[in-house]
Amino acid sequence: MSTIFQPHDMLFKTQMADIEVAQDFLKAYLPKALTAQCDWSTLRLESGSFISPEMRQHLSDMLYSVKTGDTDTYIYLLVEHQSQPHPLMPFRVLEYTVAAMRRHIDQKRGKKLPIVVPLLFYQGSDSPYPFSLDIMDCFEQPGLARQFFPGPLFLADLTITPDQELLTHRHAAAFEMVMKHVKTRDIYLLLKEILQPLTTYPLPIDRIFSILRYLIQEGNCTDREKFFSYVIEHAPEYGEKMTTLAQQLRQEGRLEGRLEGKEEGREEGREEGREEGILGIAENMLQAGMPREQIMSLTGISQQGINKLTKKLNIEQKPTLH
Repeated sequence: MSTIFQPHDMLFKTQMADIEVAQDFLKAYLPKALTAQCDWSTLRLESGSFISPEMRQHLSDMLYSVKTGDTDTYIYLLVEHQSQPHPLMPFRVLEYTVAAMRRHIDQKRGKKLPIVVPLLFYQGSDSPYPFSLDIMDCFEQPGLARQFFPGPLFLADLTITPDQELLTHRHAAAFEMVMKHVKTRDIYLLLKEILQPLTTYPLPIDRIFSILRYLIQEGNCTDREKFFSYVIEHAPEYGEKMTTLAQQLRQEGRLEGRLEGKEEGREEGREEGREEGILGIAENMLQAGMPREQIMSLTGISQQGINKLTKKLNIEQKPTLH
């Protein structure tokens, strides 16, 4: 006789696929306060096809749906079978719980999350089950975890945070101010406001570049030369670096400007010009010795693209950190 693959799991799934068996099993182990609210005539075994292959390697689960009372509201009953204990079992079950919630939202197009009630069915040799079933005990610092998980999200709402408060955020102040006011405030007034925190709390040139580039693009800057002159005049402490930054932005602007003047293939040309401009900026960054990881992050150029530019410029290639 051939050996049955995972015989414990095979028996569990075969039996629990029978709705009458599953109903009696669930009624026996779930809290009476829950079972009393279930309309057991609506109990149904749900497909587990939405679980990723990686999760299936760890989970031997059965998922059921059942309506509550006279309503059309469903709750899901998750039964996880284990013949060996695992200290992170609450986390594994949480992953499946979230996947079941996602499936419900996608299929029902719901606006609210369903209730998923997990039940661990254990038959191992270690008795009783040796690990905590509280997910808080899966954390290295359970006490700290209880204060913040799964509690409400913390919110950083730029729309209601006063500017004076944002300006106290030191190195983060400039980008927060720009993101808050880029569409509503005069670009030069906004520049004046962000140059103060940038002077007090200097940032690396690539960080400054990302802020000013965002301000030019999203603030609909119509006169880039005026913009560059203003920055250089009001931030002399950045000296040569700011001039180099202005040259990089000018290069991109000229490429876009030439392409935008074409009558034929205007949209295709504009996109091509943006790519050419970004490549030119990346070349300047490489020649200036900026780390490749930062260049990839700022420009969106792939590792392969950076390698091609490095070869083109005959720059010694150093391994990229991962």
